[in-house]
Amino acid sequence: MIRQFDSESFTVRRNGLRPAVSRLCGALTIIACLLAVVGCVTVVSAPGADQVRLTENPAAVVGCAPVGNIQPLPNAPASSARIMFRNRVIGFGGNTGLITRYFFAEPIEGIAYRCPSGNGTAAK
Repeated sequence: MIRQFDSESFTVRRNGLRPAVSRLCGALTIIACLLAVVGCVTVVSAPGADQVRLTENPAAVVGCAPVGNIQPLPNAPASSARIMFRNRVIGFGGNTGLITRYFFAEPIEGIAYRCPSGNGTAAK
């Protein structure tokens, strides 16, 4: 059996999809705008974060007390990784961060230490 083209039912079907497609496009536009705004978040240094010493050398933290493990944050902007690392050292009550892992030359994982004054290395 051969079906004939019915232009009236085709028009109804096509027009029936328009509101759904319009809503989908609107939702996708809103999501895209939100993602753009979230990607532009500026990370501010915590008070004292500029005094945090960063090192890769475990010998530099001999005599220091470990105060916390710094784990990578999901969805964190790589451009702010160093500031966030220093902020997290401060959050643990430390003054020196031993960097154990980098991502695109930025520290993302390590250990926060509380060192007596004069211990640790110069800030990188």
